[in-house]
Amino acid sequence: IEWIDIAKGLGVLLVVIGHLWYNCLFPIVNTIIYSFHMPMFFILSGFVFKKGNSKFSSFIASKSKRLLLPTFIFSC
Repeated sequence: IEWIDIAKGLGVLLVVIGHLWYNCLFPIVNTIIYSFHMPMFFILSGFVFKKGNSKFSSFIASKSKRLLLPTFIFSC
């Protein structure tokens, strides 16, 4: 969905700007950016979430293998 992709791209740019200008002369800019950019990603991800026919436990198990296991291995 094109408008979601555009919104996510703007969100990424805001994250980069927020990190680059973390100690900037205008702290209100960071306050504004950090107040909404992460919730925006969660909301936009909810628009494209597809509910499958699997049970919640199998969904959690597959996500854990795919996301948590590599994170734990690379953290060590």
